[in-house]
Amino acid sequence: MFCPKCGDEFIPRVKECPDCNVSLIEKVPKTETNSNPEYVELVTVLVTRDMGELMIAKSLLEAEGIYCFAKGEKIQNLFGYGSLGAGYNLLVGPVQLQVADADANDARAILGKS
Repeated sequence: MFCPKCGDEFIPRVKECPDCNVSLIEKVPKTETNSNPEYVELVTVLVTRDMGELMIAKSLLEAEGIYCFAKGEKIQNLFGYGSLGAGYNLLVGPVQLQVADADANDARAILGKS
């Protein structure tokens, strides 16, 4: 069972979404986000080995409605000795914060990068 408003899934015996207060339906509701994926060209706006700087940058961009992707963030501790010493994994390299090409100039301005 699915909520037609928020899209959350529930077990069959639940009949109403507790958050939206609407009756559930049996199939996943069609939305633009899950029916037609769109290709987006990503541009790197920040390269950092400091995880604190990365978190602050992501927070600033997301607060302005700019979606971002931290390339290499999840694999920093996967290989070798993690981020010991250099602040980033020497095998993987620093993390690259990327945004859609259309948002690149705004993102650079927010982050103080030119």
